[in-house]
Amino acid sequence: IERISDRMNNSGIFGYWGAPSANTSDYLDTYVYYAMATSVRVGFSVPDDMISSGKKRLKKMITTHLKTISEPIDAKEKKVEKQMAERRAIITITCFAIYVAKMLGEEGCGEFAQSLLKVVPPKDLTLEQLSWVMPSVDPSSSIWNKIAIHFSNELKPWKSNEKTIAISYYWGMKNYIYPSRTRNYAAILESLILCIPSHPVIPELAQYLLNMRESGRWYNTQDNAFCLSSLHRYFTKYEAEPDFEANIWFGQQYVGKRDYTKPTFEIHTTNIPMSYLLQEQEKQVTIEKIGKGRLYYRLFLEYAPKDTFLPSVQRGFSVSRSISSSSSSGCKEEKDEKGHTVYRIKAGTRLLVKVKISSADPRSHVALVDQMPGGFEAENPALKKTGYPTARSWCYKFWDLVNFRDSRVEVFINSMYSGEYTYSYYARATTVGKFIVPPAKAEEMYSPSIFGHTD
Repeated sequence: IERISDRMNNSGIFGYWGAPSANTSDYLDTYVYYAMATSVRVGFSVPDDMISSGKKRLKKMITTHLKTISEPIDAKEKKVEKQMAERRAIITITCFAIYVAKMLGEEGCGEFAQSLLKVVPPKDLTLEQLSWVMPSVDPSSSIWNKIAIHFSNELKPWKSNEKTIAISYYWGMKNYIYPSRTRNYAAILESLILCIPSHPVIPELAQYLLNMRESGRWYNTQDNAFCLSSLHRYFTKYEAEPDFEANIWFGQQYVGKRDYTKPTFEIHTTNIPMSYLLQEQEKQVTIEKIGKGRLYYRLFLEYAPKDTFLPSVQRGFSVSRSISSSSSSGCKEEKDEKGHTVYRIKAGTRLLVKVKISSADPRSHVALVDQMPGGFEAENPALKKTGYPTARSWCYKFWDLVNFRDSRVEVFINSMYSGEYTYSYYARATTVGKFIVPPAKAEEMYSPSIFGHTD
C-alpha cells in the first residue's frame, strides 16, 4: 500500500512504472483502486486520503465517460469500427469504475448506474459489464429486475455462452482494458454472490475458476487478483464456518456418517462392492446434511465391461475417430454381419489417424487417449521425415503435452474451451494379424465422471 501511494499524484492518477506521466490509463487507475478497496474489505488499513483521492478520481472518470457514451457515433467519420471498439472499452471501464467507487463508499453510484443503463440497456451489455454495474442498482427498482432476468437467462448455458467474453480491441493505452476470459468469470461470480447469492450456477463458477489454475495459479497477475477476490467472497459467504453432520443411506441400509466442524481438504470415501450392488434391486442413495455449511460430494461407479464391442458414450465429451491412408488399397473400411466396423489394412501401410473431441462446456485438465490396435505403431512427429499432420511446431496448438506410447497416444489439455478440436497423427501397420481396435477416450482427469469414448 505504501508503494502504491508513492506512485499516485495529487489527482489520484497512477503511473505504470513510477510517477504518473502523460501516458496514463483509466483502467489502470480503476484496477489499483479495486486493489485498495479489496484490501480494506479483508482487513488491511488504507489511508483515508488515498480513499478520498480514489473517490474523486473515479467520480470524475465516470462523469466524463458517461458524457462520451451518450454522444452518438458519427457514421460519416472514418474508422467507425474503431469508434465502436473504443466505445465498448469505455463502457467496460465505466462499469468497472462504478463498482469500485461503490466498494470505496461513494454514495452516488446508484445514480451513475441508472444514467449508464438509460444510454446502454442491459441487453446490450456483456455479462462482465453487467456484473460490475448490477451491485450499484437499487434491488427494488424495475431496472434491477430486468437486469437479474437477463443475467439469469444469459447464464443458463453459461459455460458455452460466448457473451461471457468481453470483446475489446487495442486502440491505444488509455482505453485498453486487458480483456480476459478468466476475469469475466471471476466478475460474474463476485456479482452473483453480492446480488443473487442463491443462484445455482455459483458453485459451478467457483469450481470452474479453481480448475482453470495451472501450478496453483492463473494465467497472469490480473487473473490471480480477480479470481482470489471472488473466491474469497465465495469462501466467506458459504464455507467459512461449517458445523454439520453428513449421513449416507443405500436404500434402507445405513452406510455411515461424518462430522464437520471446520473447513477441510480431507476426502472421506465410502466403497460399496459391485458384487453387493448386483445382488440388490435398484435402490436410492440418500445423503443427508444436518447443520449449517456446505457439503461437497460425488457419486461414481467403477466398472469394467465384459463385451469388447462397446457403443460410443457422450457424458460431457463427444469423441470420434477416423483411420485412412493415402492409398485406397492400403486401408479399407467395411462392416461385418453384426454391423461392427472392420479395417482391412496392408502390412507396412502408413495411416493417418484423426481423433475429434468436442464439448459444449469449457473443460480443464483433459486427457485424450487413443488406444491403438496391437498391430499399430505411432510415428513420433518430432523425428525427421515423419511430419506434423495436425500443426507445425510454430502454429497454434490446443494441447499442452503429447505422449507417444507403444500402445497409445496421449494428448493432455490444461484448459479447453467449448468447441470441437481435432488431433491427428501418423501410425504404421507393422504386424500381420487380427486385432481389436480399443475406443479412444476423453475425460477430465480430476472429474473422471465427465468422459466420452468412441465405439
